[in-house]
Amino acid sequence: MKIGINLTYIGKDINDGISNHAKDIIDGLNKIGKSKDFILITDKRFYENARIHFPQFEVIEAEKSKLIEILTKISNRFSILQRCYIALIGLNKTIKKHKIDVILHTFNDKKTRLVKGIPNIIVIHDLYFKNFSHMINPLFYYITKYSHNQFVQKSDAIVVISGFVKKDLLSYYKFVDESKIHVIPNAVSINENKNDGNNRLPCEKPYILCVNNHQFHKNGITLLKAFDIIKNEIPHNLIFLGKIRYEAPNLLEYIKEHNLSSRVYLIDSLSETDKNNLYRNADLFVSPSLHEGFGRTPIEASMFKIPVITSRETSLAETTMELVNYYEPARDARALAEAIIKVLKNSPSEEELRRIKSIYENKYKAELIAQKYYDLCVSFIGKNRREQLI
Repeated sequence: MKIGINLTYIGKDINDGISNHAKDIIDGLNKIGKSKDFILITDKRFYENARIHFPQFEVIEAEKSKLIEILTKISNRFSILQRCYIALIGLNKTIKKHKIDVILHTFNDKKTRLVKGIPNIIVIHDLYFKNFSHMINPLFYYITKYSHNQFVQKSDAIVVISGFVKKDLLSYYKFVDESKIHVIPNAVSINENKNDGNNRLPCEKPYILCVNNHQFHKNGITLLKAFDIIKNEIPHNLIFLGKIRYEAPNLLEYIKEHNLSSRVYLIDSLSETDKNNLYRNADLFVSPSLHEGFGRTPIEASMFKIPVITSRETSLAETTMELVNYYEPARDARALAEAIIKVLKNSPSEEELRRIKSIYENKYKAELIAQKYYDLCVSFIGKNRREQLI
């Protein structure tokens, strides 16, 4: 039995949200003793790091075009052609060569194409491109729309990471067979041992923390405006951790115009150790997001026993299980400001924070989630073999 996991969408960095999803599944599969049943398929960018991160697994590099490889040595601009070749041709060749029985695509990447001749299981994290189509380049929108039509019509099973995403999927794709949609939440865990004791922090305590990228739908501007409203009522600084791109220039402009440079910090990236220290030392975590397929970071913060405030948008109330603090409407800066003051003045007890942490650890345990993926994959191997005998 050979089950392939398609990781060709991952570059060198495995620490972003989408890559973390795959990493947690793979770690969980190892913990339940199933590593020998899986083959991890990467492209050149992630191959060596995958072997380091997942030494218990067989890791193979997807077949690539020799001609395009030559061209990429002339100019790196051709690397996108190589990734397209792998999606359209190379992955199919790799699957056939290694006689893989079923393929799990852990991300609904717009370049992904389903593999011919074996069952395909695709994980759809969200339908952001549908809900925020006005924010997307028209060409990218068309490509993403085409890809998702293929995923929904031709995949053998669709995994969604929350009930909200399932509802969204059924709303936009009314023709989809609901029986092939499986809700499997993300695995979430924290490494509580990775603390070097130095607590290198980007600013003085106390502070409020937000860990998200700076895309429009993460709604960082509302948190910034809320902080501006209450900055003279609290001693806290505000830290945003996320890649300095997308909407980050707008945040930086607001910070400058409102003289917040000494109180608000935008941090591009940190090591896992320093990120964990950032979580541990925060007085409050805030996620004002407008759209989440799952919403990992509020759960991570809760696992570090940090009080959390989120919006009630999309999946957030569902995946946080109504256990944290909420505000609405999501774009109402004054409502968020009032929620921040309330929680800072009436922080949950240590006992309550431990209780929430325990609930999330049991609900999103990597071994539990990995077992669900394993059972789903194995069910299609048996089905595929029976069909071949008929």
